[in-house]
Amino acid sequence: DCGARYQRWFYNKNIKECMIFSFQGCRGNQNNFRSKEECEENCIAYFDKNMKKSVSNFQPVRSPRIVTEQFVKDQAVISTSPLVRSRATDPHQKELRRKRRLERKKLRQLKRDRKNGKKKRRRSGKGKKRKNRNRKNKKNKKKRRKNKKNKRRKKKLKPTNDRPEIDLSNTDTKSKSNGAPDFELISILDKTKDTMKSNIEKIKAEADTQKD
Repeated sequence: DCGARYQRWFYNKNIKECMIFSFQGCRGNQNNFRSKEECEENCIAYFDKNMKKSVSNFQPVRSPRIVTEQFVKDQAVISTSPLVRSRATDPHQKELRRKRRLERKKLRQLKRDRKNGKKKRRRSGKGKKRKNRNRKNKKNKKKRRKNKKNKRRKKKLKPTNDRPEIDLSNTDTKSKSNGAPDFELISILDKTKDTMKSNIEKIKAEADTQKD
């Protein structure tokens, strides 16, 4: 914590002179003066026996504490912890800052949800005005219903040109399994052929009328 550098003066017993030193701001003693004049007035009268001693000049003197710690600038400090915000333009550190912002945003949202009970925050003059979403949803529902109805009508109105296919291959096997005589089978086949022809003619006629 003691990282300051103040220019102060102290009295040197060996030289009997006041000298300048850099004071770090704490853990000092009384041999610490802001100017050279204060140092000479208080200390020279105490150590010089020829001079008259007065109560004001009488002060105990100790050797000063000289700062030996290296003075490091703010820009030279490098920290690996993710919580410290650095000034360097490193992509990794930019990513860490982005994550910190997102975490703070989430914490704010959680606090708002707890207070307001998960209600959307109204914007007071920020950004564009939001339109009423309920009205939009109602309009979209109506459009969907209309589209469905129109699709159903189109399917009903479409002409069916596909002719029905009937398999007559299994008729012989069925007749044999039932054990019917041959003349009965021939009459049944004739009837089915007649009905098939009539049905096909009807379908063709309906298709022609729809085309016209």
